[in-house]
Amino acid sequence: MRLKFRRKLFRIQSNYRHRWEFVIVREKLSASGRRQNRGIGLVGLGLALAPLPVSAIALQVDPAMSTDGTAQLSWAADGRVVTLQRANDVGFADARVIYRGGDSASLRTGLRDGVYHYRVRARDADGRTEPWSAPVTVTVRHHDALRTWGLFGLGAGVLAATLGLILSGARREAGHG
Repeated sequence: MRLKFRRKLFRIQSNYRHRWEFVIVREKLSASGRRQNRGIGLVGLGLALAPLPVSAIALQVDPAMSTDGTAQLSWAADGRVVTLQRANDVGFADARVIYRGGDSASLRTGLRDGVYHYRVRARDADGRTEPWSAPVTVTVRHHDALRTWGLFGLGAGVLAATLGLILSGARREAGHG
């Protein structure tokens, strides 16, 4: 009678930030194929002495192309303190902190024409800092002045024509009535 052993790997996680241990359980399979619990053989114990790196916080932007100089940045803070940086350089050589706090969004207004890069990272209650998020890019390109004034003039012309038609119709009604 030959005994076969099958191993099962169980991973126990305390939360999404730390992996505490794993245990391999051995079961004995008898000749008849029945499982016989031979007891739990502790083959491996991987207790994480240092916290495993946490995945970076995700940063979203809406819109990525702005014509009015605004950008809505959002992330999942989950009660953590976040630091938001803006840079003109994609490598963040000229980065500056523009927000630090527990909010989960930031509305940036008054942006001039150009390309802006943003990234965020969080710090948990224990003071551990997560890695920076993947950068997001916002391109601001306002409408040119000629086009803006042209559309404004067209709107003013349509308004004047509409008022003229209303007034001329009201005079005709007054003359016939």
